[in-house]
Amino acid sequence: MFKVGIVGIGGYANQLVKHISALKPEGWTLSSAVVRSPEKYATQISEVKELFPDCRIVDSLETLLNGEQPLELVILPTGIQYHAKMSAKCLEAGIPVLVEKPVAATIQDVDYMIEVAKRTKLPLSVGFQDLYSPSIRRIKSLIINGSLGKALKGRGVVRWPRGVAYFKRNDWAGKLKSGDEWVLDSVLNNATAHFFNILVNLMGKDEESAATPRSVEWECYRAYDIETYDTVALRVRLQEGGELHYFTSHAGETNQNPLLEVEYEAATVTWTYDNAGQTKIAWKDGRIEEFNNGEEHVVLPMLRSVRERHSKGLAGWATPQNGRPHTLLVNALSEARDQVNVLDSSQYDQVGEGQGFRRIKGLDAYMDKAFAEDALFSELKAPWAKAPLSLDLKGYGHFPRE
Repeated sequence: MFKVGIVGIGGYANQLVKHISALKPEGWTLSSAVVRSPEKYATQISEVKELFPDCRIVDSLETLLNGEQPLELVILPTGIQYHAKMSAKCLEAGIPVLVEKPVAATIQDVDYMIEVAKRTKLPLSVGFQDLYSPSIRRIKSLIINGSLGKALKGRGVVRWPRGVAYFKRNDWAGKLKSGDEWVLDSVLNNATAHFFNILVNLMGKDEESAATPRSVEWECYRAYDIETYDTVALRVRLQEGGELHYFTSHAGETNQNPLLEVEYEAATVTWTYDNAGQTKIAWKDGRIEEFNNGEEHVVLPMLRSVRERHSKGLAGWATPQNGRPHTLLVNALSEARDQVNVLDSSQYDQVGEGQGFRRIKGLDAYMDKAFAEDALFSELKAPWAKAPLSLDLKGYGHFPRE
């Protein structure tokens, strides 16, 4: 049996428990689960016990790691502020890890995780699940064999409206810190982190690498009463040459599922969240190639890939190394955490009372135009837009910058 431990069984962790259950015919079992507040999660404990009668319910990571039965993998779908310390504890206890995205809150924590994985010689994989998907692996294979040529320019847009309740779902949503620990939770560092990470990885030169940001210009906006930002426009210049633009918001007027586009020397690749990672490759010789992930939930190939690659001593396709550029950008933007553009009530529409939504006026049209033209909101003269900030990322290795 492939024995797995997990920290938490609520929220996304509850979904992972069900995905592990779907893999029982392939030898997977949940051996242990950390539940710090069993009275709060009584229903979920019953569900776990129904699916895995022999699963131990324990109250701490330390107890999980000291169990009598050795584990092949610990999954950490925890708050961002716990990723580095918990990953290190598991690795130092001799157990490989699959940690939830993003890698960590700060660049120094990412580098610490990389160091611990190297020192313990154990795999540390990251739950950027789409990097494991058949569509992304197929695109990556075309990068490796040289068919696509060099990546020249990338762009992405995501509008996922979220209401007030979303920012009250836990004690760190939309916050800079949780207690004394940096968390830097934002639209870029949580819900839409996956898609920036895909973009920067599709501009990487090989199967496991992401492109390296050289400098960044950005505009951050806040319609909701949070500490970070709910809307952002990015222009990132890359060390390898080329640049990428990314536009994302929780305060849009309508939903726009993730849409990514990368221009290569030989083709333009378009990837969408819709229709299971629907991908279109428009080759410059006129050929059109289309494919997607199929009907299987994207978490299942992630779990299978992690198991298979870990058995060879390798991390999964998503690693701290190729997730580092995402954290680097989040940290860069957070250097100006006191300069987020706070919108007043005349610049957004309030939809519903109390737990309702805030929708920045005209944002949808400006996001679509920004995506089409590789422009920032201020360059398009959006009435609420402010001039971008910028930062040279050469040598950046600590947040806050020293």
